[in-house]
Amino acid sequence: MVSAAEGELVALKFYHKGFNAFVVAYTTCMPGPEPVRLQPLKDLSKAVVYLRRHREGYGIDEHRVTICGFSAGAHLCGSLAVHGDGPQIQLGGEYAVISNRPDAVVLSYPVITSGEYAHRDSFAALLGEDASKEDLEYMSLELHVTKNTPPVFLWQTATDEAVPVENSYLFAQSCKKAGVPFEHHVFRRGMHGLSLANEDWANGNFGGLYCMKQLTEYIAYCIAHDTGGAVFRNGCAAKGNGRGSGICTGRQAILPLPAGAECADLAGARGELADGYVE
Repeated sequence: MVSAAEGELVALKFYHKGFNAFVVAYTTCMPGPEPVRLQPLKDLSKAVVYLRRHREGYGIDEHRVTICGFSAGAHLCGSLAVHGDGPQIQLGGEYAVISNRPDAVVLSYPVITSGEYAHRDSFAALLGEDASKEDLEYMSLELHVTKNTPPVFLWQTATDEAVPVENSYLFAQSCKKAGVPFEHHVFRRGMHGLSLANEDWANGNFGGLYCMKQLTEYIAYCIAHDTGGAVFRNGCAAKGNGRGSGICTGRQAILPLPAGAECADLAGARGELADGYVE
């Protein structure tokens, strides 16, 4: 999980609506410069298979498993939707006969394409700065939608400043072409990273902390190698370095920051958008 604002906060909302909900803490960064490549996809694939394997203990219907992701996490969920049958992510042993295909997918302000409207930092983290054309095309999800892709719900804002809204349009168009059931909502105004866009989100009430091992390892690497990454502790401001790095340990969020951005700017933006943040 990349952002605490898009984990427990969202899961609890689903839970209170009558769903059994789980937060998947997947690989978001490797100590050192290595890209994560297929590791997040393997993590999510195994999580879906694990839940189906233990469905009785968790009280879930194995035929009604929905995955939900935000931004780069939405790219991960979309990747499982279109690449779930890839041989690289199949499990053996007791899990070999259990499907990793989700029954539905929710993609929130998703990173989709590696083409003209790409969020370049996401693909650099995933595949590296020198990714091959073949790898970029493989992870450009709109190119791989088929009739077997599960039903999809997409939403985004037209003014998304980080991930161009064309990303969700491209995936929706591919779903229509392939005959995949989908629903697509575009709100006319709103920043990237809205999560639930409610008072808890605006006030930073995100719930539990996740992936602290990954976080501390990444911080240790940045310190040891003097990367210039911006590290935030309990809301203290530090400027971004323009390379998309930035960590908020107070709420365990790893946030992409443009050059000159400050932690206080993010908090202020959330406060201003507490009312009327989406139209």
